[in-house]
Amino acid sequence: MSQHSLETVDRGLADAFYQGAASEFLDLFQGGDYSESWQLAEASGLTDLQLVDRLVGLGIRPSTLTALALVPLIEVAWADGHMDAKEREAILAGARATGLEPESPSYRLLRIWTRERPAPALVEAWQDFVRETVGELSEGEREQFRARLMERATDVASAAGGILGLTSKISRSERRVLAELDRSFES
Repeated sequence: MSQHSLETVDRGLADAFYQGAASEFLDLFQGGDYSESWQLAEASGLTDLQLVDRLVGLGIRPSTLTALALVPLIEVAWADGHMDAKEREAILAGARATGLEPESPSYRLLRIWTRERPAPALVEAWQDFVRETVGELSEGEREQFRARLMERATDVASAAGGILGLTSKISRSERRVLAELDRSFES
């Protein structure tokens, strides 16, 4: 993959994510006093600093990785086509349980997208970005990247589902969305 190609999908994902009400958050992820690696680690929840440094080396910006980390949560939340107040709170509680702090920009963005369904272009940009990025990572890096991004989405799906513990916590539509997102990591 060329650097130009990665920059194109990076910009496409950021443009698709930071539209409308979410545009005010872009400035929170640009500039600042933090190192780029630290911003990237904070935005993604990745703890392997070697992987974070590798992503920085590929030119991935913190604002893009925040979008990358949240799109699976958003897609799972809207898997059945709507979201009521109870479901919204379950999604946000699940996000908190996976480490997103309520005062963080990432959590605030997630809250916006639980009220406004994003355009289909968002998940398409996410899939394009993932496909381009994983081609530049080693197999181990790719699996860690996949695991971290998909783990949060699975946790959120589990938090919202199930009836009295008698049914699967993850609905059929959520499983379908998770499988579709996961396929994006195949090289």
